[in-house]
Amino acid sequence: MKKINFKDKYLISFLGLMIIFVLSVLMNTLLPLKYEIPILLLAIGILMLGIFSKSKWLKVILSVILAVGSAGLIYSQSVAHRLLEQAEFDSNSFVFLVLMDSPIQTIAEAKESQFAHAKTLANGELEFIKEHMIEKHDIRMNLSEFNNELDMVESLFNDDVDVMIVDGAVIPLLEDEDEFFLTKVRVIYSINYETIRENIGKDVEIDKEAFIIFISGIDIEGPINSRSRSDVNILMVVNPTKQKILTISIPRDTYVNLGCRTGEKDKLTHAGIYGIGCSVNTIENLFDIEINYYVRVNFTSVINIVDIIGDIDVYSMYSFSSGGYTFRQGMNTLDAQATLRFSRERYSLPGGDITRGLNQQEVIKGLVNKIIEPSSLLRIEEIVRATASSIDTNMPSSDLTRLIRLQLDQNIKWNFESMHLEGRGDSQPTYSMGSRLLYVMYPDLNSLQTIQRKIAETLK
Repeated sequence: MKKINFKDKYLISFLGLMIIFVLSVLMNTLLPLKYEIPILLLAIGILMLGIFSKSKWLKVILSVILAVGSAGLIYSQSVAHRLLEQAEFDSNSFVFLVLMDSPIQTIAEAKESQFAHAKTLANGELEFIKEHMIEKHDIRMNLSEFNNELDMVESLFNDDVDVMIVDGAVIPLLEDEDEFFLTKVRVIYSINYETIRENIGKDVEIDKEAFIIFISGIDIEGPINSRSRSDVNILMVVNPTKQKILTISIPRDTYVNLGCRTGEKDKLTHAGIYGIGCSVNTIENLFDIEINYYVRVNFTSVINIVDIIGDIDVYSMYSFSSGGYTFRQGMNTLDAQATLRFSRERYSLPGGDITRGLNQQEVIKGLVNKIIEPSSLLRIEEIVRATASSIDTNMPSSDLTRLIRLQLDQNIKWNFESMHLEGRGDSQPTYSMGSRLLYVMYPDLNSLQTIQRKIAETLK
């Protein structure tokens, strides 16, 4: 047998890269065992070839192969970590508004002004604002308190107060009431505010046990962890052993007891204004379930995934047109812009928001089926770049890694089932908008109980 020459610099480099490669394989938590064994056997063959070859160029070529392989394995391991960077804080801003024609141009000029806030501003938030104004601007505000933001807006328009302080997440609600609201006021100051998120996750062995994910779809500019109303509300019940996924859409106008703010009555969409924890607690109370993870997605940005992975197939219950696109009853192959139109439209659909929720479930199904294709997995870097800043979740990256490993190992063809919560429309006051009557949907008890039974069945 040939004696190994450890003075051969090419051989030494080759052996060093081989050690790195083997460690990369053994430490990679994405690779299923059925792939690890052939790769390690191949590594042994490369090792024998490199040790006993007389050609230095062969050693160089084999070293390059090992270096590229190691880099790929190390990179793949980092994908889940870069995709799911968990935010520790809820972020929001408090905005100081004056009338468009107000003589007040800066916060310093408002020192002697009459300020206003609504009772929906939590005590801790109000104290933070007061302390900030004293510390940063030496302003001890003269404050008027109103039952809700709409009463405060009316007082501002009547010149009863000079400056109103409003949670930035509430401004879209004010625009719903008056589409020209932002043309009548202007911002003279804002304060960023962060609160530590409560740990509301319930960990499971994600590749062996069934679990529930709450998907909250938002459409905001700025940091993904900013508080915002939740326009898309979908429960995803996943059972990896049954290879089944149950999706349940909950209309945004569902009239619920909030899982915060002492359980006041409000629309489900408004729960997001008070943080993702409030949304999760609200839905847990509504269905009497435990939600393991939440995923907040900036829906407009996530649709960009379709640009990367290619057209997706979705099923439509009805034929309809929206924004220049026509969708037929049955299967439709959609590009990114068509997907966005399909998932947003509600006014031209029978059932309105309920049917939109079902369409959004179909989009999720289409995305999942496309992403698990081998050709999509090869484009994982592009997917990460497109979505990393658009996803906010409490799912640990280690759990996502285990799910990817399960998919690679078993090549699961998931069986999807869709449901939606039904109800009846009404006009009622809400916590966030006070006594003003808004459209709401009372959950139908039979529909609620049917969903509860189906969730329990899927979790078994």
